[in-house]
Amino acid sequence: MKKIREAIMKDIGWKLLSVMIAVGLWFMVINIENPIETRNYTIKINFENEEALSEQGLVVTNLDEIKDTNVIIKVRGERMALDRLSQYRNHIQATADLKKATVSEGNGEFMSLYIEVKLPNSAGSGLEIVSREPAYVPVKIENIVSVERNIEAVINGSTQDGYISKEPEVLPKTVKISGPESLINKVASVKASVNIENPNKNVSIKTSPVAYDSQGNIIDGITFSSDTVTVNIGVNKSKRVLVKATTNGTPLNGYTIDSIQFEPKYIDIVGSEDIIENINEISLPAIDVNGTSSDVEKVYNIKDILPLGVELQSGAVDTVKVIVKIGEQATKDIVVNSSKINLNSNGLNASFVQNSIVLTIRGPKDVINDINANNINGSVDIENLSEGTHNVSISFNLPESVDIVGGNSIDVLIENPNNDSVSDSITDDDSNQGTE
Repeated sequence: MKKIREAIMKDIGWKLLSVMIAVGLWFMVINIENPIETRNYTIKINFENEEALSEQGLVVTNLDEIKDTNVIIKVRGERMALDRLSQYRNHIQATADLKKATVSEGNGEFMSLYIEVKLPNSAGSGLEIVSREPAYVPVKIENIVSVERNIEAVINGSTQDGYISKEPEVLPKTVKISGPESLINKVASVKASVNIENPNKNVSIKTSPVAYDSQGNIIDGITFSSDTVTVNIGVNKSKRVLVKATTNGTPLNGYTIDSIQFEPKYIDIVGSEDIIENINEISLPAIDVNGTSSDVEKVYNIKDILPLGVELQSGAVDTVKVIVKIGEQATKDIVVNSSKINLNSNGLNASFVQNSIVLTIRGPKDVINDINANNINGSVDIENLSEGTHNVSISFNLPESVDIVGGNSIDVLIENPNNDSVSDSITDDDSNQGTE
């Protein structure tokens, strides 16, 4: 033992100096070969616990804007340790925990959420995160609200000619919309749009509801209680028909019905094809003019008069005004030359016996005054008449409000019937009766 101690203590000073020099040289080599450095790493931020916000009735409204945000972290450590970290850089985690975000910062206001950075264990120890940029990410938290809204149907396209679509029906009629409060407050309407291409029968189309603001812009980021709705469109036959009315009674003595006016004169109706095809006019209740000397005016609600299964076309006026014009009555005799009467001889040798007739007419004074021998025409038809002289009726082209009182007949002489066999079979009695 003594020899060992003496050996150790011998030249102890030089030995200690040697150790110190060796340690110093070791540190020198380490500093040269494995120095302390800092490196930057760019990491995409991962947002955690979004569902935790939903459970609280909250939502991040700017998540689409910040979800691709990167953070640059600066790490300090020995070169060899940093080299190992670089090998596992994909395992570096930058996390923003949304569970720590609350609406208490102000509904719809931005708050700063701290970015937590974690280095992988596989990189070893001796590494220090010096800084991160940014250290916080701005998040906008809002309350999730839900409201019930009516669904409006929008029809694009048209039916076949002669057909018209009824007011569309949307099922369900309403939908619950949910989303950030600021977005829900912007919703002015919820619409279900469908396209039709010349249908002539009822159609049913499924589509998705869409939310719009007051400017007609689509609002995204809203969820619907029903992703699909059904739009039912009834298609009916359409037709324009005449409005007609009759009168009861007789105006005061010396007065007559000048005309019956309608406002409007025609109405547009819709209904099933088998019903509409058989309707050409709509008859209004008879109007009482008995004993009157002035115009009679009535207003009718067409909806109360239409037949079962028939409706007014959408947008059509639902009332009709009827004016029965009452005017003074006048009587007039007009000498009508036979040249103004057309003789439909049907191949027979026939002629008028008289050169003229005196026609007596009666009607509204102003109408009667406009009728004269120059603007009146008549016609007679002698078909199936035999040889001889016959007194036949004359048809005149008179206004509807004018009546013929007398004088609307004329004698016609038939000298040579077209069918001899017919004339041979006519007895003398028949000939005599024809000339009476």
